[in-house]
Amino acid sequence: MVAVRNFIYRFDVHRDTGISVSQYNALAKSWQECTTLCLKNLCPFRCALLDNAIYCVNKQMTVRFAADEQSPHFEPGNLQNFSRASGTLFPFCLILPERTSSQTAV
Repeated sequence: MVAVRNFIYRFDVHRDTGISVSQYNALAKSWQECTTLCLKNLCPFRCALLDNAIYCVNKQMTVRFAADEQSPHFEPGNLQNFSRASGTLFPFCLILPERTSSQTAV
């Protein structure tokens, strides 16, 4: 599950049919089916939020989900995957503060 603004997105993996996405509206307190992405033999994946887009990553693929309030959808085409990935993928976003002077003003 990933939270974006007033919505929570749940990504369900179905190994035979692909990914289905449900959207929870925190204001209306209701779930609705959002969209699906048809893929065969899909492995579990991790999600990371970056600039109002959700990136779904596993060893096979990397896809971008546009978390638009009106019509959330998967972006067409896969992004470059990790061809030599090994171990567990754990996507994260690192946000550093703006650089300020490290010296004290005199």
